[in-house]
Amino acid sequence: MSVFREMFRNDPIFNIDILQLNEGSPFTEACKQFLNSKCENLIDLCNEELSLPESKYLTEALLLRGTAHLYMGAFADAITDFDTLIDKADMDKTIKVNALIKKSNCYGQQSLSQEAMDTYAQAVNVDPENVDIYFHRGQQLMFQDRCKESVEDYVKCIELCPDFPQAHVYKCLAEHRTALINNSTEGLEKVAVRFGEVVNKFPNCIEARIKFGQILLGQSKPEEAREHFEKVLELDKNNAMATVYMGVLLLNYKPDFDQIRSYIDKAIEMDGRYEYPYELLGSIEVHRGKVESAVSNFQKAIKLARTEHEITHLYTLMDATEAQVEVTRRLETSLSLSLSLSLYIYIHLCAVFYLILLTSIYLSIYLSIYLSIYLILLISSLLSRLCRLFIN
Repeated sequence: MSVFREMFRNDPIFNIDILQLNEGSPFTEACKQFLNSKCENLIDLCNEELSLPESKYLTEALLLRGTAHLYMGAFADAITDFDTLIDKADMDKTIKVNALIKKSNCYGQQSLSQEAMDTYAQAVNVDPENVDIYFHRGQQLMFQDRCKESVEDYVKCIELCPDFPQAHVYKCLAEHRTALINNSTEGLEKVAVRFGEVVNKFPNCIEARIKFGQILLGQSKPEEAREHFEKVLELDKNNAMATVYMGVLLLNYKPDFDQIRSYIDKAIEMDGRYEYPYELLGSIEVHRGKVESAVSNFQKAIKLARTEHEITHLYTLMDATEAQVEVTRRLETSLSLSLSLSLYIYIHLCAVFYLILLTSIYLSIYLSIYLSIYLILLISSLLSRLCRLFIN
């Protein structure tokens, strides 16, 4: 939630002064919950405020409800709320642009790229000086591999708001993606230097350290990555993303699955809406032979995933796991251990090929890290099976 809030500089909800609100109103309570990263009763509280015809917070309550729908992945409901605000002729410019940006985000997360771009264009027409438009459009352009245009939007962000850390971070990410597309080792090295400069300029920016740590991890530099994840936990001891990546780091050494599991469990406790711990746990359980647990964790991750790309990726992992279970079940009575090992190797080589293909198509830091994790776990599991084969 905090990462989501920090991606907006001119958000009428995130910048609200709670002390200036009427104490005891449903909207005031909803704002307190949202700013404290709690979503359980947000929609109900907004509905309660919206049912009060004399309320002076009707517009803000509608924007907050739409924002909560967006955060929770209820995109159709979010768009309905945002359209109500956008269509009002006398709507405040800041609120209208914010609704347009968030409506664009709804489209982007559903892979409706053209609709997203058209809506960002509407926002530019309303207020061309609003830094949030260029930040979020830059993200969408980067996901479309239109990296040159993405970098241009982030340059515009920095011109409008030089002290916006996330603009500097995502400019580096767009440049990193460009270097990956061009297969440029020199470009990747230059981006790493610039990322280091951003971290030095904004040493307390959690997003900068996490993204830089992920890139370093993808470049097989676990100790350098560790420094940034540990610093994040100094700044925010309840940061679920840094916590789960502390567990990922352990996979670069002799895997201690109990210790890795402890980091995953902590991350889930910190943020129950973060899907990656369940995905990671599912992958580990596959390699430990606990396939039912693996499928269960992939299913939990799918329920929390918010974009079509994430959902497709997770379904592929779960389907591959279920296919492995079915093949093993049908053949386990007739296959020797050596043939079972051959089948095991064949299945996982197919999975590795698929992950390499996905990584080459999407050029994703997360997929690169996932591929590294998969290979480490596969090698560990193969060694274990080979030992059993020779013993027998």
